[in-house]
Amino acid sequence: MLVAACLSILKLAQSTIEALPFKAEAVEPADAKSFGFVLLYILPLFTEKIEALNWELWVPIVVVFAIIIGTGYGYHFNPLLGIMRWHFYKVTSEDGVTYVLITKKHLRTAAGIHRVGQLTEYILLDLERARNDEPARPVQAAQ
Repeated sequence: MLVAACLSILKLAQSTIEALPFKAEAVEPADAKSFGFVLLYILPLFTEKIEALNWELWVPIVVVFAIIIGTGYGYHFNPLLGIMRWHFYKVTSEDGVTYVLITKKHLRTAAGIHRVGQLTEYILLDLERARNDEPARPVQAAQ
């Protein structure tokens, strides 16, 4: 159910958000920062019993962590997006502003980004389809 909601929200954003031209100066993968979040998700599995968790310690840590993520200019990684082949890239615009780009493309250079939608102040959504997601186009015979 969460996977369907996540994908529905992304599809809705892609179809309704204003398309803006974007020219990147630099691109680097930002997926590596996701490992800390995945570790946080699975950390409770390393206890023998759920009753063994020290809730007096964990609840304040999670609340502080949520406040920092919710009010900071950082971004949070959603492991569902990674499973669905979405990638995060740190991109720098021609103006020198750094954004996080969410895309299905495997970017090797900054030239692969042309149209984006701005989800938040520093998070962009790639509005161009990845090549392997595009429907096959019929080949026209040479005349």
